[in-house]
Amino acid sequence: MKKKLAVFIMIVLMFTLLSGCGTSENSDVGKEYASRYYSSFVENDYVKCISMFHESLIENAGGSDAVLTMFNQMDQSWGNVKEYDIKQTGFYSSGGETDVELSIDVTYDTGKSGTDTMTIWVLKDGTAYITEISTGQPE
Repeated sequence: MKKKLAVFIMIVLMFTLLSGCGTSENSDVGKEYASRYYSSFVENDYVKCISMFHESLIENAGGSDAVLTMFNQMDQSWGNVKEYDIKQTGFYSSGGETDVELSIDVTYDTGKSGTDTMTIWVLKDGTAYITEISTGQPE
């Protein structure tokens, strides 16, 4: 009986470990994707930033022109992004795809700073999209 229980526990642990392997890789992909987004933002390459959004996010914001207008308003109000620090706050995986939840501390060249939140959807093939983003109110 003890051998059967030990074998069962080993099988469960093996499946748990194997199912988590892609999650770690997807989390890394998500954090790297966010880093590319903020690097583009630092360079004021807002068109590249928009290209990283999932199409549903662009539609919900009113289209690419509306997002571009928001980016320009942020730049006028807070200044250019100077520094950012990305931290993973959570994830959800299913079927090899992962939603990576991030918190990003952002500092602007005007001295203002705030915390953004972002969710990045990483597909099985490593393709990623920003599906949610919320910009903190810099102070």
